[in-house]
Amino acid sequence: MKKLIFALLPLLPIMAHGCDCLSESDDESFKMAQVVFIAKITSAELVPQKPEPLVRARFDVVETFKGNPEPIAFLEALTSESCAGFPLIVGEKYLFFVKSENPAFISSCGNNRRFIRVHEQNWLQKHKAIGPNNSFKARRFRHAPKTRP
Repeated sequence: MKKLIFALLPLLPIMAHGCDCLSESDDESFKMAQVVFIAKITSAELVPQKPEPLVRARFDVVETFKGNPEPIAFLEALTSESCAGFPLIVGEKYLFFVKSENPAFISSCGNNRRFIRVHEQNWLQKHKAIGPNNSFKARRFRHAPKTRP
């Protein structure tokens, strides 16, 4: 009986978690990401697919720290029922470390997280925004006709 218990002991962490994410620091996530930005989720829809549905969300960029989020049309995440699921809540702000642009897949593996400015002061001091606050709505009208003097 003792041999059976010791034989199964190494399998317990795998069976208990089901899926594990490699932990990385914010600095590692920043280096690995193509785009790092804060965004506010403006809309979200459930996209039925197998084996698990996705949440597809549109967003407004609040601040950019690395790369250009403009080519990202929307964010996708597995539903929160999954071990890698990530809840995208309309009206909330998030800090995203995006490794690929389209679609930008967001998961709980990594350092993507809900952004609460008061809790992120150390992160903000270390990583300065590379541009002014931007939003997709503002960029949509970037090429408006010039007004006459």
